[in-house]
Amino acid sequence: MRTYEGTVTVEAPAAHAFSFITSAEAVGPCLPDVLALEVQDPTHFTAKVRVGLGPVRGALDLAAVIVPEDSGQGARLEVRGGGMGSGLDIKSQLTLTPVSPSATELRWTAEVGISGPLATLGARLIDGQAAKVTAQLFQNIRENMAAAPAR
Repeated sequence: MRTYEGTVTVEAPAAHAFSFITSAEAVGPCLPDVLALEVQDPTHFTAKVRVGLGPVRGALDLAAVIVPEDSGQGARLEVRGGGMGSGLDIKSQLTLTPVSPSATELRWTAEVGISGPLATLGARLIDGQAAKVTAQLFQNIRENMAAAPAR
């Protein structure tokens, strides 16, 4: 497993940010390259995402669960899936810190594990693409959260 991390500031109050990151309906569409998305309940969704890594192209079927923290200051996002004979396992921690009444810092860490043929493409190729896709997910969350009406 490789670990990636980052911080983005969102133009949203902390309560709105928490409501967004704990909603499958809000977070699901933030996945990069979504081909299909189905929300099962407020904290569970499945998705089919497009994957392109070097010469390998295809799709992965993912199942995700969002686990809100009781403190109201963060959540865990766990994603498992596979396709093309490969597996994907992502365990993310999202932490919110208010920086002003209208802005919140979203700090994230993600442990990403890849198995099967995708894992054999070479560590540098995998690492670069995994870092890019993970960072894009949290950038999409930032952009979509700022545009979403308060819940």
